[in-house]
This record gives sequence, C-alpha cells and structure tokens, in this order.
Amino acid sequence: MWRRGSLVGLGWIIGLLAACEAEIGGPTLLMRVPGALLISGWEGNVPRYAGTGGDVEWDEPPAQGDIAAPQVIVSPDTVDAGAAFEVRTYTAGPSGCWRADGQTVQVVDRTVVLKPYDAHSGSEVCTGALVFPEHRSTVALPESGEWTLRVDGRRLRMGDEVWEEPVSAERSIHVR
Repeated sequence: MWRRGSLVGLGWIIGLLAACEAEIGGPTLLMRVPGALLISGWEGNVPRYAGTGGDVEWDEPPAQGDIAAPQVIVSPDTVDAGAAFEVRTYTAGPSGCWRADGQTVQVVDRTVVLKPYDAHSGSEVCTGALVFPEHRSTVALPESGEWTLRVDGRRLRMGDEVWEEPVSAERSIHVR
C-alpha cells in the first residue's frame, strides 16, 4: 500500500513537472505565414513609434489608418561589392501570438527579394499590443551599381471581407 501511494505521488509530481515544462516552453507553433507588413483596421494598442514603413516605396501605398513598423527595411545605403552586410525587415502583429520565423532571400536581376515569415503561437487569445518582429539576413552583392531591396509580405485587413492581400515595399541601395 505504501509503495502504491508512493508511485501515485511520484506520478503526480512527474505530471506536474511535465506540465510546468510544457508551460515554460510555450504553446506549439501552429501556423507559419508570410509576415504582415501593413495592418488595416487595427483596434488594439499601437506603439507610439509605429509608422508607415519609413523610406520605402510601396506597390500599394498605405491607406489612412494603415499601420506598419517605423522602418520596414533597414540596411546601409551604400555597400562594397562582394562584402557581406545585414538587411533587417520588420513585420507587424499582436504580441503574445506572433513571432519572427525566418526570412528567405532571393536575387532576381538586380533586385534582392526578401520574404519574412512569422509564426502564430496557436493561442486563441492574443494581447492587444502591436509589435514589430525583426527578421535578419546577411547579403553580399557581386556587382557595383544601383540595386533594389524589396520585401514581399501581406497587408492584413481587420474587420472586413478581405482579410489579407499581397504587398511589397522597396528601397534602393548603392553598391560600389
């Protein structure tokens, strides 16, 4: 009887520790999607430093009320041919549910196409605070001249029939 009670108690402790371990690790990520560059119709908290993407040209300009990171693409203005440099892109999403989950880089002609991905935590309830997850890539451009950095993502429309649509932002970079 004492052994049986000890085993039950031990099982309860192991179960409790396993539950704590799962809680510390967080929920399993269920969904990986292209990052949101613009959010329309957001009704939650918006950071004071939010903006409309900074010094980029949008394929579809932000509408009134659209929210983006202060800078969607951050990189040096001028780089040396063949030298590695860092490019950061920023997406938008509710804190507690969304986090950065990598970024692909593809070179097409003289355009570097960056595609950031975000992952959803799987939680059914998210906080109402908007955050701007950072995505980093290292790039080296082989030829001098003008190049374009383009980030492809999506515009989320909250509260109407169109929930998301593709959107791109780009800026020039000089390679010497």
